[in-house]
Amino acid sequence: MKTLRNLHIYIGLATCWFLFFICFFGTSAYFKDEINYYMQANLSKSIKNESHSNLEKTLDYALKTYDNYEFIGIKTPPYYSNLYEISYYNSSSSKGERKTNIAYFDEENFAKNKTLGSKFLVGMHYKLFPSQGVLKSIFEAFISILALGMFVLVVSGYFIWNKKFNYKFNIKNNFANLYNFHIVSGVFIGIFLAWLSISGIGLNYLKDIEKLFSSSKEVKVKNTPKSSELAQYDFDLKAILKASEDAKTRLNTNDLSIVLSKPNKSILITKHKNDTPFYDLNTKNSNILVYSATGEINEKLSEKSSLKSINFFGFLNELFFNTHRVHFAPFILNLMLSICGVLACAFIYKSMLMSAAKRKENIKLKALAYSVLSSCVNATLVYFIVNKVLDNAEINRQMIEQNSFYVAFVLSFILAFVYANKTKILKLISVILFAVLLLCDAVFSNYTNVTICFNIIYLITIFLLLRRLNASANS
Repeated sequence: MKTLRNLHIYIGLATCWFLFFICFFGTSAYFKDEINYYMQANLSKSIKNESHSNLEKTLDYALKTYDNYEFIGIKTPPYYSNLYEISYYNSSSSKGERKTNIAYFDEENFAKNKTLGSKFLVGMHYKLFPSQGVLKSIFEAFISILALGMFVLVVSGYFIWNKKFNYKFNIKNNFANLYNFHIVSGVFIGIFLAWLSISGIGLNYLKDIEKLFSSSKEVKVKNTPKSSELAQYDFDLKAILKASEDAKTRLNTNDLSIVLSKPNKSILITKHKNDTPFYDLNTKNSNILVYSATGEINEKLSEKSSLKSINFFGFLNELFFNTHRVHFAPFILNLMLSICGVLACAFIYKSMLMSAAKRKENIKLKALAYSVLSSCVNATLVYFIVNKVLDNAEINRQMIEQNSFYVAFVLSFILAFVYANKTKILKLISVILFAVLLLCDAVFSNYTNVTICFNIIYLITIFLLLRRLNASANS
């Protein structure tokens, strides 16, 4: 038991900084779509919430504007806006073109900003730093080791837990308060963190596992029509509307993704979020409905496109992917998971402070805890602020936003060690950044639902920080 306790303590000391970093940016993934919308300042400023563009107008606009493209995709508006998302690309289009060839429509066209948005923040969660090749593999291996460390921490924590607990939270003993929080929060989120650790390791090596256990099959290359033939082919607007109405009934939702495929002369319709990712242990269900150009459902092709046979290891891979990234989750589940993520961040941060308190308020360990919290929060706030103030036409937008993040992160890290004994200065810096971001939202964005929610979070955080500042000043 003593060995297990030492293992728990020293693995925690070695990994907690990075685990907080990973957990902080991983939590942002639960609302990555909302963050993307929040960071599209031209959308939130121009959107007319009282006006709801209908699907027919959007389809008509897309068919006329992007008629030279082989594929046209239309997504119905999410719960937080009334903008239809239109994507357009060809079979030969690169991955980058497919991601950037996106526009939004609501009676008029709005171009997408060139910001990386939540992709940059979420990317920190699983690769620490944008990288390719060997460096990317090294970072993935490092994160996998950290994830394994988290799993060992959770398991060993349950074994060494002696069930002793002091219910008095208002006692003067700082270590006792931190210990109580550590026990209570650890019991509640232990399984959550353990599963994220195991599934995260699986995701890092998902492609390798697929190559190892999937049988290689020859892919038949279909003869696609020439571009001149595609240009002459037009979809019938009424047929698309007929197919979408049928899909709403079959899929039991109004949240649809419609893809018009000229090479196949077909209409493919799916849900925004696939809430039934598994058909059974051996089958993955994509819920794809395939319609002919006349709007008639093709039952056999729909079933063939939707149900994909997978082996046991393929099922495990899908299980890891769906439960770690939770693409099927509705808003309420995403909210609950994000609360768990915030609690996990608090759990790790308090664990670092507890280690410092146990070692006679070790100032270096406290500074380490302050550094990761202030760096992650301040760098993210600066990232949002720069996004708001930059002009939409700025060519180097992505580079400027990323560099501002890194500069703010490094400066916050250094200041955490400089002012480890004067934490009110660190809190004041964060309060100022929150206030500046609120001001930027007031100047550069209209108050849509998403912007209001973000601003409420900022105000609550400012209130809590000011309260802590006032408490420390009076003590």
